[in-house]
Amino acid sequence: MRPLRVRSLATVALVAASLLIAPPADAASTPSAEVLFDGGNEAYVNGAYRVDYHSFRAPAVIRTKGNTVIAFAEGRVGDNDDYGNIDLIYKTSRDSGKPGTWSGIKAVATGWPDAVGNPTAVFDGQTVYLFFNRMAASWTSVGDFDSWDDRAVWVASSATDANGLPTGGWTLTDKTDTLKPHKDPSDPLNRKWFNDSIGPGAGIKMTDGTLVIPAKWRNIYKRPGDTDWHYQELTNTDVTKTDEATILQRFSGDLYRNDRARFANAGDPPLLKRLVATGTLDGGFSGYADHLEPDGRVLPDPDCQASTLRFAGSPNRILFLGPHPGSGSRSRTPMRVWMSYDDGVGWPYTRLLGDFPAPQPKGRDGRPNVNGVEGGYSSMLQTADNQVGAAIEWGEQNSSGSDKNMSIIFRRFHPTWVANGRPEPPPG
Repeated sequence: MRPLRVRSLATVALVAASLLIAPPADAASTPSAEVLFDGGNEAYVNGAYRVDYHSFRAPAVIRTKGNTVIAFAEGRVGDNDDYGNIDLIYKTSRDSGKPGTWSGIKAVATGWPDAVGNPTAVFDGQTVYLFFNRMAASWTSVGDFDSWDDRAVWVASSATDANGLPTGGWTLTDKTDTLKPHKDPSDPLNRKWFNDSIGPGAGIKMTDGTLVIPAKWRNIYKRPGDTDWHYQELTNTDVTKTDEATILQRFSGDLYRNDRARFANAGDPPLLKRLVATGTLDGGFSGYADHLEPDGRVLPDPDCQASTLRFAGSPNRILFLGPHPGSGSRSRTPMRVWMSYDDGVGWPYTRLLGDFPAPQPKGRDGRPNVNGVEGGYSSMLQTADNQVGAAIEWGEQNSSGSDKNMSIIFRRFHPTWVANGRPEPPPG
């Protein structure tokens, strides 16, 4: 494995023109939408060192102290592809991610010869932890992975100041040996772990203080008082049908995974539906199963990551956000949010995010950018002013294939916007 090189991590005051749609000041539940990371038009700058980003993907958003929100993302340099030059970057807002409050781009890890991605963040009250995968920038496909540790597990950590902002001194540590299951004697190459994935998105802090990071076929966790991280390998039924993962603690207290489904057997087409399992760190998890509504509907999954959120307050709400292209389609647009009042058993209310239009990112090289589409990976948080904050990928229609710029939109909305005037359970 090649060592990860990290350049200087000084904060950059690079502030781009803000592209936003803002709500009226007196309408707390009126949605807002803003271009958070603008592919092809933003850069990380530190003195003479500059990196221009072609695309931004895989958002991960968390709230730290007070009103502070941090949005991490992959900064893809040459194109929008999953391989090649990829940095980990972030922006901060000290006002709950409201339009016009975001900083310029800052860096967690930038520099070659390594590509870093799948950011998955969690905050313990003092320290921000950002888990991610590391791989050689020279690789061009999954077929290049031929070793158990080719797609390595790393964690970056930073203390925070009184406002919940990272102090800038990111410590990066290779945790592959301790957080990735070791080789199975029956499979000397341990092929099933070649293409590992952390998250991406957000981890959780449980009510007892335990931190949990979702990862492929396992939960990574750290209990209060622990000096290091551990993992719980999931061996429940059909776990190998899943890939990128989500995690939340239900109001009942147990853990809920709602994961990307790949295929029933190697070589089969994607299942196109979410797979759900529940359980505990000590007692294990149920077998994965389709999420079925009473009428037989499933939560759709066009072979794409999605995000979940437990929204504190009354009534109890859990939200799920992902693409909803229609039956049998693998398109990652449009984006739809679902809402549950019974710990994810049923999802009676749902709404397309496009019901509140988002702005188009700026065109590349002065070209107009029209007909861009929102859809793909996402991450959600609950803000200090009790809004849902959602970061969502946006595909610009200024080119095609890997040359198409990818951006990230940040939306704010209240759960009542999802209900859209329909009655919710009474507080209690």
